[in-house]
Amino acid sequence: MKIAVIGCGHMGGFLARRLNENHVIAVMDTDKERMAAIPGAKQLPSVYALAAFEPNMVINAVPLTETIPVFRSLLDHVPDLCILADVASVKGQLPAFYRETGFRFVSTHPMF
Repeated sequence: MKIAVIGCGHMGGFLARRLNENHVIAVMDTDKERMAAIPGAKQLPSVYALAAFEPNMVINAVPLTETIPVFRSLLDHVPDLCILADVASVKGQLPAFYRETGFRFVSTHPMF
């Protein structure tokens, strides 16, 4: 599976490293050093690079307050069958947001 991890902080970095063992991983972060710290992952410097990667799943691992804005900035750049995922545990406005996108989604709590 081709998975893009957005946000390479503690949770995103952990997920990217673990998933990289069995999947093709790409990472996107505003901090280039964080992206470089994920060995073997393709670095995505822009939404256009994300589009070219054509992920099957996008995992949004940014802070909860940024989750929806980041997803909104990416939606036009992912395939229609892409699965959206987050580590925010479907809090606040996320359920309504997911319903309006039409994408399949999965949400998990960061303390899994």
